[in-house]
Amino acid sequence: KNNLNVVRIGDLNSPKLPNINGFIDLTLKERDLNNDIDLLVNAKFHVGTLSGPINVPPLFGVPVLLTNSVRPHIQPLFPLSLSISKRCLSKKDKKYLSYDSFLKSKMSNEEMKRDFGDYMLIDNSPKEILYAVKDMLKLTNYKSNKEKIREYQKISQEYKKYLKSKSLEYLDPHLPLAPSFLKILD
Repeated sequence: KNNLNVVRIGDLNSPKLPNINGFIDLTLKERDLNNDIDLLVNAKFHVGTLSGPINVPPLFGVPVLLTNSVRPHIQPLFPLSLSISKRCLSKKDKKYLSYDSFLKSKMSNEEMKRDFGDYMLIDNSPKEILYAVKDMLKLTNYKSNKEKIREYQKISQEYKKYLKSKSLEYLDPHLPLAPSFLKILD
């Protein structure tokens, strides 16, 4: 409905997805992966994880939405880019650990581990990703770069305010959380 297409790149062995109008799945057949660079360079924005080509789009001024971020407070800072991190769930009471408690814990320094005894890291839900994509659409739909930068600065300030309210202002600069994701925390 936004007059855009979604193009999925990745390995041939990627899980199949249903046919969706406007969704182009390039993982269904063998192809030259080097052609993905053209797609990344010409994208409105890139949605991905650290395991993919997340560093390529920013080299060409294309923002990214980093999903399922692990070690969120030490992720690279890309221009006009946002993130949403994995959530930490208590196995006992099935409640999420507050985001600030997660950032202060040793769990936030683990890249590959998911199970921490009483807690486990949970991937982003489709709803969290959808709302973060809507945040990226709003950010990237501004006509001028000045407007985009102003909106991004506003988002970054809100995230910094959140960090300060949780006594986390000492963290190195890193990707701000998508506004929709920041709203659901704690």
